Amino acid sequence: APLSPPQSWGGLRGAPSLATAAASALTGRLILRYGYSAVYLLAIPFLFVGTLVYHAVFRRYERTGTAAAR
Repeated sequence: APLSPPQSWGGLRGAPSLATAAASALTGRLILRYGYSAVYLLAIPFLFVGTLVYHAVFRRYERTGTAAAR
C-alpha cells in the first residue's frame, strides 16, 4: 500500500496557501517601509528555521510511516 500522509493533514490543506499569501503581503509591506536589504537580512534566519522545522517534522512522519508499514 502506498504511504499516505496522516489524516490530520486533510484539514490543513488550505493553510499553506493562506500562510504564503499572508507572508507575501507582509513582506511587500516591509519592503515598502524598510527596503530590500533589511527584509532580505530578516528573511534569512526565518527561512533557515523554517527549513529545519520542516525537515524535523518530515523525518518524524517518515519514521512513523515506515515503522507502521513493516
